[in-house]
Amino acid sequence: MLWYFFHDLWLKFLGITSCAYVILDIKGDLIDNSNIGSDADAIAALTGIPSVLVGVIWMVIAVITMFMVLRYVYQKQKAEANVL
Repeated sequence: MLWYFFHDLWLKFLGITSCAYVILDIKGDLIDNSNIGSDADAIAALTGIPSVLVGVIWMVIAVITMFMVLRYVYQKQKAEANVL
């Protein structure tokens, strides 16, 4: 049982760290360093939307996704605790 708890906690830590890194990476690449050939610049050239706005939209999508995943994990963990 102790190994299960450790593995569960370790995987949650890795997942949350990865999600946080994605958000910081989007900020660094698409908002702070725009207009230097980033992905946001390519999308801006195709759509006509400013690259900073593309970065903000992408970051909002990432934050919403992270929130939904964390909510799901919390609800599942709460349901499992009620069963035990």
